[in-house]
Amino acid sequence: MGLLDEITAEQDASRVGPRCYVALALGNLAADERADLEAALDDKGIRHTVIGAVLRRRGVKIGDHSVGRHRRGLCGCSRG
Repeated sequence: MGLLDEITAEQDASRVGPRCYVALALGNLAADERADLEAALDDKGIRHTVIGAVLRRRGVKIGDHSVGRHRRGLCGCSRG
């Protein structure tokens, strides 16, 4: 096993749980609400601050910054 293989294996083994708070929220929603949230995330006409505010009112601990990073592909979800 080469060094890169060992590093990659360690990275994969150390990854536990969701990769970002949006992924965590999506995983905790019922199927219909998950579809609604995914649609809102895909709709560039809806501000991430609005998505974050509605999720927080529903008891989800999430910041606007996390929603924005997820939408722009800058969170751990996009890094695979």
